[in-house]
Amino acid sequence: MKIDITEVQRDTGASLEFEGELTLKDVQWQGEPISFPGPLHVDGRITNVGEMLVMNASVKGTAILMCRLCMGDFEYDLDFGFEAKLKDIPEQEDPDYFAYQGYQIDLTDIVMEFLILEIPSVRQCREDCKGLCPMCGVNLNEKSCKCTDAKSSDHTIDERLEALKEYYNGQGKEV
Repeated sequence: MKIDITEVQRDTGASLEFEGELTLKDVQWQGEPISFPGPLHVDGRITNVGEMLVMNASVKGTAILMCRLCMGDFEYDLDFGFEAKLKDIPEQEDPDYFAYQGYQIDLTDIVMEFLILEIPSVRQCREDCKGLCPMCGVNLNEKSCKCTDAKSSDHTIDERLEALKEYYNGQGKEV
């Protein structure tokens, strides 16, 4: 989604309202996929404040995230606002400003940066997600397994960790 800012650039104090749909490509973030089943709705205002343009915008839409426990996909509703400072090719790279050239601003990178800040660091499909069985890998939200009963008392310890168990038992700590 590109916005023509010709009118706003001319006069300090001038502003421009915008509204539209922004289609984002699927991305990988922190090693996990984020996909977008449809376009995001973006609306806002760009104001010329002299040395820069200031954009206040809101974004609504849906992202598909991966649950950290069961590894399944789930929909995450996006509804956030942001303020971005825009400069026409700043002298030096400054993380506080987004650079633009000419008479158009492309919202893709700006929205993506603020969207990433909105994605929860702990991505979980639901509060009571049971995750995957650590023994056989079955999704415990969908079905149970025989490993679940065995885990409580007599599950086997990986032989590579047996020395660590003996160390802690020798320290008087139960493992």
